[in-house]
Amino acid sequence: MSQPPNSSAPQPSFLHRLKGGTGASSPAREYLAASLAIATATGFGFLIRPWSDYWAVAVIYLFMIVLLSLRLGQGPILFAAALGALTWDYLFFPPLFTFVLLRFEDWMMFFLFFAIAIVAGRLTGRIRQQEQSERQRAQRATALLQLTQLLASAQSADEVLRTAADQARELFGARLALLIADPARPGHLTLHPATSYAISETEQAAALRIFRAHGESGRSTRAVTGGDGLHFPLAAAGRLLGVMAVEIPPGRDFPLAQRDVLASFAAQIAVALEHERLRAANESARVQTASDQLHRALLDSVSHELKTPLAVIASAAESLQAATGPADPALAGEIHVAAQRLRRLVTNLLDTTRLDAGVRAQRDWCDAADLVNAALKSIADVRAGRTVHVRLDPGLPLVHGDSDLLQQALVNLMHNACRHAPPPAEITVSAGVDESNQRIWLAVSDTGPGLSEDLRARLFERFFRGQPNRAGGLGLGLSIARGFVEAHGGSLTAENQPGGGARFVILLPLEQHDSVPAE
Repeated sequence: MSQPPNSSAPQPSFLHRLKGGTGASSPAREYLAASLAIATATGFGFLIRPWSDYWAVAVIYLFMIVLLSLRLGQGPILFAAALGALTWDYLFFPPLFTFVLLRFEDWMMFFLFFAIAIVAGRLTGRIRQQEQSERQRAQRATALLQLTQLLASAQSADEVLRTAADQARELFGARLALLIADPARPGHLTLHPATSYAISETEQAAALRIFRAHGESGRSTRAVTGGDGLHFPLAAAGRLLGVMAVEIPPGRDFPLAQRDVLASFAAQIAVALEHERLRAANESARVQTASDQLHRALLDSVSHELKTPLAVIASAAESLQAATGPADPALAGEIHVAAQRLRRLVTNLLDTTRLDAGVRAQRDWCDAADLVNAALKSIADVRAGRTVHVRLDPGLPLVHGDSDLLQQALVNLMHNACRHAPPPAEITVSAGVDESNQRIWLAVSDTGPGLSEDLRARLFERFFRGQPNRAGGLGLGLSIARGFVEAHGGSLTAENQPGGGARFVILLPLEQHDSVPAE
C-alpha cells in the first residue's frame, strides 16, 4: 500500500474546544482571582466601616463569594470563603486583629461563609457543566451539518473522501487515513489518495482487523494495543465500505466526547459513500438498460431492413436464372433498387459508428451548389415522381467544411423528405446567408404532413421513426445529419412551414476566405 506524503501536523481546533481547553483558566489563576476578589471586598469594608458595623462587611464578603462562584471552580471558591471569613474576623470583628469569636451569631456567620461557598460552588459547577455540554452539542451539530452539506454536493466517491479529509483537518484539527474496500479483492483495503498522514504497517493491520471484525479499535480503546491511531468503521445500510483511521498526536488522547464526534463524522462519510455507490449503480443500470434497448432496437430494425431487399434480390436472381430468353431489364432494376437500399442501410450504420467514435470534420472550402447537386444525384432513384426545386441565393460564399459529411447530411434530409412526402409532392432545397448572425444556411423543405409537437421532441433520437408501421429506414438518418452538422460547429433544426409541410435548416458558421480557389 503506497503512503501519502507526510504533511505538517495540524493544530487542534474543534476537538480541542470539545475538551474545554480553549476557554478554561489554570488553577493558579483562579486562586489568584479569588485572592484579588477578597482583597477588593476588604477595601470596600474599610470604606464603609465608619458608617456600619462588622455585619455589613460580612455581607460584602458573602456577595463577593457568590459572584466568584459564577466564574471559578469549587476549590477556589472554598479558598475565597476561608480567606474572607478569616479576614473578616481579623480586621473587622471586635476584638480587632484577633481570631476570637465570642457570640453564637458570630460563629453562625463564620460558618455561613463556607456553607454558601459549598452550595454556590456545586450549583454553579452544575450550571457550567450543562452550559459546556450544550455548547459542545451545538458545536458538534454545526460541524456535522457543515460536513453533511459538503458531502451532499460531492459528485463522486473520490470527491466525498477528499472533502472528508479536508473537513477533518479544518474542523477537528485531525489527520485521516482512509482505507476503502477493494472491490477486486474482497476482504482487502486500499489506501485512498486523500489520506493526509503516513499510516504505519501496524495501523494498516489494525484497520484490516476492524474491517473484518466490524468494530472499533485503536490506542484509545481496549481492542488493539500499540496502534498510533483511532479507527472507525465506515458502515452504512449493513455494508462495510472501509475504515477511517484518525492520527493521535504524541502526548494527546481523545476523550469520550471527542470520539463520539469522530464516530458521527465516520458515519456521515459512510452514508455519503453508500449514497454515491447507489447513485453510480443506478446510473450504470440505467446505461445498461438503455444500451440493451438500443441493441434490441438495432437488431430488430436491421433484421427487418435486411430481409426485404435481400428477398427482392434473391427473387430477381432466381427469375434471371430460370429465364431462357433475354434478361428482363425490370428484374435488373429491382436488383439495383434493392442494392441501393442495402447500401444506404450499411452507410447509416457506419456513419453512426463514426459519430460514436467522435467524428472530426476534414475542413476545406466547398461550393454549396456542388453539395446540393451531389446530394440530389445520390438520391435520384428515391426522388422519382417528385418535383425538386433548387433555390440558391446568388453570390453564395464558399462553405468551410467537410464536403463528404455535409453532402451526407443533405442526402439524409432529402431522403427523409422523400419518404414522408409521396408523389407528386414538391421538395425545395435552398441556401442563403444570415449576415446578422454570421451564418450560412441550407434548408430542405417538403409539402408533406408536417411535424406534430410530440414528433418534434424526439425527431433527432436514434432509431426513432415518425411512422413505425411504414417499411424502410432505421430511424438513423436525422440523428446522423445532426451529428455531422454539429461536427462543424453548426446546428440542425426542424420546423413547420406556414403553408404545410416540414422544413429542416442547417446553420453553419460563416467564415471569410481570402480568395476563391481556381477551378
